[in-house]
Amino acid sequence: MSRATAALWQASRQLRVLLRTQEPCCRQFAALQPYAQQQEHSRSAAGWAWFLPVAAALLPTVGMTAYSEVRAEDSQSQGWQLLDISTRRRAFFKYEKRVRDLSSPDKVFQYFATATTPEGIRMMKPADLLCSLVAVYPPESSTAVRSGALPGEHRPSSGQHAPSVKASEFFRLFDVDGDGLISYFEYLLIITFLSIPPQDVHIAFQMYDLDDSGNIDSREFREVTRGLRQRMRKVGHLQRTGFKAGEDDNQGLMETFFGTDGKKRLSLGDFAKFLHGLHNEIVRLEFVHYAGSLEGQMSGRDFARCLIAGVETSKADSYIDRVDGMPQELATLQVSLKDFENFAALRRDVHTLEVALDFYHNSMGHLRVEDFARAAKKITGQDMNPTLIKIVFAMFDTDDDGDLTPRELLQVLRRREGNSAYQQYSMERQDAGATGLFKCLVNCVAGKQEA
Repeated sequence: MSRATAALWQASRQLRVLLRTQEPCCRQFAALQPYAQQQEHSRSAAGWAWFLPVAAALLPTVGMTAYSEVRAEDSQSQGWQLLDISTRRRAFFKYEKRVRDLSSPDKVFQYFATATTPEGIRMMKPADLLCSLVAVYPPESSTAVRSGALPGEHRPSSGQHAPSVKASEFFRLFDVDGDGLISYFEYLLIITFLSIPPQDVHIAFQMYDLDDSGNIDSREFREVTRGLRQRMRKVGHLQRTGFKAGEDDNQGLMETFFGTDGKKRLSLGDFAKFLHGLHNEIVRLEFVHYAGSLEGQMSGRDFARCLIAGVETSKADSYIDRVDGMPQELATLQVSLKDFENFAALRRDVHTLEVALDFYHNSMGHLRVEDFARAAKKITGQDMNPTLIKIVFAMFDTDDDGDLTPRELLQVLRRREGNSAYQQYSMERQDAGATGLFKCLVNCVAGKQEA
């Protein structure tokens, strides 16, 4: 076969693949649209259906999606690939950021949940929870290109990003039957708890403390969560998902807070300790995602990917380029769990970090590695690993002059810690996020919403 004939045959085969997979492409695009808009798009789809093959051939992201849907025998062939793995990873990283940022909680849950009960109910593993909350990138040691999938699509194998059992002991607090899975209602509770700012923990506690006794009993907790559950059922798009929120969905959490007999009372200190543990467990899950285990080491390049998790999607390419082009001596550095947890504690207190860095930069006119290290120690009380700070500068010192302008770094950290995974939407809207759920909880208790 001549080279020209072979090239023509290969091009025609690629086009057949794209044409065969254009429907899943549109399905993924539709998942990002509010339901009402989906209805409108579906009515007008026939008018521009001819455009789909052209769009699939021209748009890299759509091409990537199409390629991911190829049958296994096609994807394993050695003769050709539409896009290399790094390009597909980049495209899915941006696509999944949009899923987290623009989709409602039920769609996010549906996209990232990989487990199904014998009754056909979709459930999450702890690793799925992490991927639904944080814009993770496939670790360097992995062959994965994506974290989730829509119904009917090929899903990544569970081993591609599954943390070790030790990393998920915290979620046994939710797990009455020991199956290691998280229900949809438990997921809503988790993201609601995660959306509570540290300085507002006492306010959230008071919302549960209906009789102002200073403690929460099981009746008060059930009353608030029952109101939240009923509120969910009134939202039309949640009724269409098939997700169920039974009365015993949060039984594991009830036993953790109030004991097996339900007579224990929950104090503010215990509630704050629980929230702190929840945040710490997400940090540990993220570390295990990249390091493989709590005892492992994360590469400097993977730590850089953690840093850019909060970037705006429109800026993602430029930051991924910086990750790919970072100096080899930084990319191959090893980051331990302790170092990662220390940086996460600094990131969690982003408001204090912002005050410190802005004040110093505005006063002194510069912000160097040693200045950042001093600020980090003042805030966390721990010596920050200089390696991590060098990687921070490699990502955000865009002119590489050793002087960091903190504005972009702080914006990224605020997005990550504030609402990167759950945007501030109201419960009535299709794109309701966790902060909206927290507001709904407050409204339910205050009597502003119907029970």
